Amino acid sequence: MRKVILILCCILLVACQEKNGKNKPEASDNPSQKENLVLKEWKYLANEGDGNDDGYYRLSHNDGETHLLYTDYSTGQEIYLCNKPECQHKDESCTSYLPFGDISEMFVYKDHLYFIESAGAVMQLSGDGLVSSMKSTPHIYQMDLDGQNRKELCQLEEGYQFTAGNIALDGHDMYLSISKNDDVETSKNSHMQVITQNELFKINLKTGQKEKVMDLYDGLSDKDIAAVEGRKLILSGYYCQEDPQKYLDKKDFSGYDRIMEKSKSLYEIVNIDTLKKETIKTKEVIPVNYYQNKTYYTDKNFVYCFDLATQKISKFLSLDKGYEYSLDVYGHQLLINQWKGDKFQKTLISSIDKPKIKELKQYTRAPKEPVNIISMTSDKVFVLYDREGDYEKTWAGTMQYETKKEYKGLISIDDFFNNKKNYQKMSVIQ
Repeated sequence: MRKVILILCCILLVACQEKNGKNKPEASDNPSQKENLVLKEWKYLANEGDGNDDGYYRLSHNDGETHLLYTDYSTGQEIYLCNKPECQHKDESCTSYLPFGDISEMFVYKDHLYFIESAGAVMQLSGDGLVSSMKSTPHIYQMDLDGQNRKELCQLEEGYQFTAGNIALDGHDMYLSISKNDDVETSKNSHMQVITQNELFKINLKTGQKEKVMDLYDGLSDKDIAAVEGRKLILSGYYCQEDPQKYLDKKDFSGYDRIMEKSKSLYEIVNIDTLKKETIKTKEVIPVNYYQNKTYYTDKNFVYCFDLATQKISKFLSLDKGYEYSLDVYGHQLLINQWKGDKFQKTLISSIDKPKIKELKQYTRAPKEPVNIISMTSDKVFVLYDREGDYEKTWAGTMQYETKKEYKGLISIDDFFNNKKNYQKMSVIQ
């Protein structure tokens, strides 16, 4: 029976590999044919996975090992990304086994998977039994969608790191920020990290060659990728009225905190071909939930809209009083989660095109919480719509819900936002 199951898994993997190879647009070798930017968003990548229209890839951590799993939407099956019968998935001879260090982001783009490795401490044991540590240098790795042909694409110098966040791609290059931080001792055995460099780089997807595009940090302000529009990057961050570094130099940490707390939102719209940019400084702190040159956010019982073109703020929707709200944008839909203290109440939705509040009733699990949108395709959403588990006491003495089993499904975008629970259930590896 075990052999039969393994053979079926291999058949499924071969089928999904063939499917992944069909109807895929190939990047042109002609640099003059420039594609619109594609955004890989941190709100999805934070789930340690990413997908395309055919399926979803995710990282699985167990007993100190990391594996790559694949959910094929056409079959509804999740499998190890491995085509070797009876493979134990225990070493690098298995394509699902990942020998990389700490992976901060993994994403799918066209015909490849990319893994961004964060910097970390590597422990070394010397002959006399002494343990020392050294900083590892971050890498980006690339492999085919079936796990074959993995290679190191590029490596950073020691002391630098890839900033975990949004990534933009245009067929030839990826755009992301590379930063450098310093540890500042605030008191005995107490430190804080402050940024000293943050730069936008583009990395060639074939050669791995790095090229600095522009500075994102100048001492008074700092920015990162927030969104894309055509061939333009939308950067967001903060700016200060005075240089906070002078307070650090005097070890006036309360003064540093005071200046940082008074910082306001900053936007820059950058054409990546000409590097022509437009800088927008606001008088408010405006969270970034971008859609078509506007960003949406909640404050008290209102949803506000900030128009980057006119730099005007307007009320977009009214909400019930007496609650706190958090907001995110999925396509042209606003998802607004309502909270009472730290207890989730319900999810509200509204189309940006036709503003009207209604409740999204897709949550079915206990404890009651928002449905977790894992990934979006061109016409479907892949969601964690239910789970089983128990409350368990943590080391700190608090009660925490521990998940024993997850239920994931694929559903059309229209059905999801119209409260229809027509899920195609996925059989996942628990």
